Amino acid sequence: MRNEQGEELISQEVYDEILKGTEKRTTSYYVKGEYMAKKAMVELVKSGHATFFFLRDEEARIWWEKLVTSASKKVNLRKQKMAEYDLKMGVWSRLTAAERRTPGIRKPALPKV
Repeated sequence: MRNEQGEELISQEVYDEILKGTEKRTTSYYVKGEYMAKKAMVELVKSGHATFFFLRDEEARIWWEKLVTSASKKVNLRKQKMAEYDLKMGVWSRLTAAERRTPGIRKPALPKV
């Protein structure tokens, strides 16, 4: 989905995935720098002020695109696994205890992704 300026809109789930783990502030300077960079970029992109920055700095644009692509893949994988789990649970709940026991069907486990 794109907005009226032609920029790609990013879902809140992807932003949350990008910022996942950044709330843990450690003493490592590198980790804190990465945390601040991600947080700043998310706010710039959300507010719509990152376009000019991405036009001037190709390295930052490539970094951001990789970050968004990676986070999008993780979010889509998580959604796919949860949909599969919901489907399995729906089938499992319709079976009686005897029907489950005969072929040895176990209760589906919640995905770890």
